[in-house]
Amino acid sequence: MNKHLLVLVQLQHDLTPSLLSSHHRYKYFLGNSRLLSLPKINNSNNINISINNNINSNNNYNISIINNYFYRKNCYCSTKKSFGNNENTNNNSNNNDNGITTTTTTSSISAAADNSSLFTKFINNNNNNSNNFNAKQLLDSSRKFLKSSTNNDIKESAILDSRILIEHVLQLKPNARIPPTLNLTDSQYQQFSELISRRFKDEPIAYIVGYRYFWKHQFRCDRSTLIPRPDSETLIDQIVMLREYENFSPTNILDLGTGTGCLLLSLLNEFPNATGVGVDQSLDALEIAKYNSISIDKQNSSDNNSSNNIINNRVEFIQSNWLSSLSNNKKYQLIISNPPYISHSDYINLNPTVKLFEPKTALVADNNGLKDYEIIAKSIVDKDILDRDNGLVVFEIGMNQENDIIKIMESNGFELKCQGKDLGRIIRCLVFKYKIK
Repeated sequence: MNKHLLVLVQLQHDLTPSLLSSHHRYKYFLGNSRLLSLPKINNSNNINISINNNINSNNNYNISIINNYFYRKNCYCSTKKSFGNNENTNNNSNNNDNGITTTTTTSSISAAADNSSLFTKFINNNNNNSNNFNAKQLLDSSRKFLKSSTNNDIKESAILDSRILIEHVLQLKPNARIPPTLNLTDSQYQQFSELISRRFKDEPIAYIVGYRYFWKHQFRCDRSTLIPRPDSETLIDQIVMLREYENFSPTNILDLGTGTGCLLLSLLNEFPNATGVGVDQSLDALEIAKYNSISIDKQNSSDNNSSNNIINNRVEFIQSNWLSSLSNNKKYQLIISNPPYISHSDYINLNPTVKLFEPKTALVADNNGLKDYEIIAKSIVDKDILDRDNGLVVFEIGMNQENDIIKIMESNGFELKCQGKDLGRIIRCLVFKYKIK
């Protein structure tokens, strides 16, 4: 029997994290199922997805109308914000599907016990004589547990989040079939109980499992870095399109505020002849970025990609407050940045759990969120590090900031070349070049 699913894409604003990876940013959300690679199809306000049999089965999906978006396979997606409380942490390691060690942030022993007992108490009160160690029953219980949250975002992502965490604990591939007779070991049950309870307390899935998919790869992240977001892929889209339509091919790329390195490393993967420099004031963030440069090479190797495209040999990471520690004897054809752009007043009104998890220094800027754009624009000119003939500056921006940022750049001798919109059709990316004199 065929089932038909109508999915309306409802995207959040600037702070929408997701465990997804998009390729070329033509995307749609397929409920709580895996993501599929599809050709570009004409625009539509809705997404009509015809599904054969059960959405969580391994059967093929027949897509009828797509909202000008597609995803690639085996990457999770979520349209909801996922943020949480603040706890002291230690690190435990797990091996993911690519054979790469990723760090899962876990609470202290006492906090872990509290978390585990929170979920255990819930299922003991609600499951009667059911087998708490059975994976299928545990998945159902964890969904009900998350749906009992007072946080609407947690409720609405309960099915997806439960699935992600059970697969993480069992080290299953995304959307793998879970046999009805599969039982968790005692240690697996304790781990899952802790992780699902942390999610119940609003902690982002990316921080719980220790990674996020972005563009074509998996990136490690922790609380020293922002969680990579699909909105930021808009920058990659614009640069790749410039390559396709104008043969733009930078040889030197500078990433200001690199964080996880997701922007820079994704671009170096797209441009195998380029070298890159990633700058961040946080040493912890730079360690994460360095780890990811090695991780991507391993992922490429496991995917049978070209062994000649070694990213770790082409990237350098420097601790610096924007451009202050950079020399001016090197010219870049591409400077990218996703600087802090949230105003102090907007920060106050964010979900409280945002402020307790993601680093404030990577979120908030003075002058109504515009201060760092002013600093970067002036520094690029003062140091004269951008190729004046072919160089581009590419910014991620906040909602409705485009006019103010264009004025800032024009006052420093730049002009707007093009712009890109995110999934919500909001201008998210601005591309600048030097004005022609």
